[in-house]
Amino acid sequence: MRDSGQPMALSIALAPSDQTPDLIALAEELGIHRAWVYDSPAIFADIWMTLGLAAARTSRIGLGSLIIASLRHPMVTAAAVAQLESLAPGRVALAAGAGFSARFALGDPKPMKWADVEEYVVALRHLLRGEQATWQGRVLRMLHDEGYVAARPLEVPILVAGKGPKGMAVAAAAGDGICRDADSLDDETLTHPWVTLHGYALALRDGESLLDPRVFETMAWLPALYHHASYERDLPYEGLPNGVEWRRRLEAVPEHLRHLAVHDRHMQSLNALDEGLVTPEIVAEKIPHLAIVGTVDEVAQGLQHFADRGADEMMMYVPLAHAERTLRDLAEAAAGVTGPRALHRARR
Repeated sequence: MRDSGQPMALSIALAPSDQTPDLIALAEELGIHRAWVYDSPAIFADIWMTLGLAAARTSRIGLGSLIIASLRHPMVTAAAVAQLESLAPGRVALAAGAGFSARFALGDPKPMKWADVEEYVVALRHLLRGEQATWQGRVLRMLHDEGYVAARPLEVPILVAGKGPKGMAVAAAAGDGICRDADSLDDETLTHPWVTLHGYALALRDGESLLDPRVFETMAWLPALYHHASYERDLPYEGLPNGVEWRRRLEAVPEHLRHLAVHDRHMQSLNALDEGLVTPEIVAEKIPHLAIVGTVDEVAQGLQHFADRGADEMMMYVPLAHAERTLRDLAEAAAGVTGPRALHRARR
């Protein structure tokens, strides 16, 4: 067991949307540590505009960008981070990953090579310090004069969303910490100086059951995600509920359009491929194995498990459907488990 000497922090992950800045303001009222925002331009709104609006509506909560490094030149990212830091001094963090679904939704299923992610993170860190950086053989430096973006050097922490041995190695070599799925937590992950875990939770109240409409509306996308991943990652699908029929529907779509069909409403609700195949009964059966589900006290116990293991931060995805209810439930469940913690700053 790893002991950081501080309480675990409760953060949230949100898809950027028109509602997201107000949800981040509510999260601040509820004592949430940080709001992380996804980066998937084909599916969600713009990450930086969303965070800028959130910065103007808040004063304490951390603001995190879960960027896909291959979508933007490191100078574009550095300028965005520096301007956000000027709007929310000391509150900004960044996590960089190789990308998969975000790239797949653009018709390009190849994630960025981990060696390139490392080069990107190193270049970005140098830029934010006000130093010269090298990217793809070219020398860069932030030339912004006073009054345009925050003055350098900037101590914005950069986590690496590391998967697999190569991703873990890049996180260790170049990151201020690591961001991983909660179900990937292992002893090696806990060797990193900062560990942020991404997960899902749903609290039931007042006699609610897993078959209630709110549960389906909030969480049906999660079992559907496994159909999407089976196609994206060329995984077996026969064992998934209605997996053969889902694949038959997909194969009826012209091949050059399949990435659009799969990612329609991705991580939000059900699309035309999913409708009728991901049922309330399937959601009720599957989500207890995919998320922390139960009463508020049972959700608290699920969070406590990760606190006991030594996680620094739990980043819980809050879908737009019933988002305010989910936020309030998470905050209540975390009240006896998590605690106030200083916002993470760059260590390197």
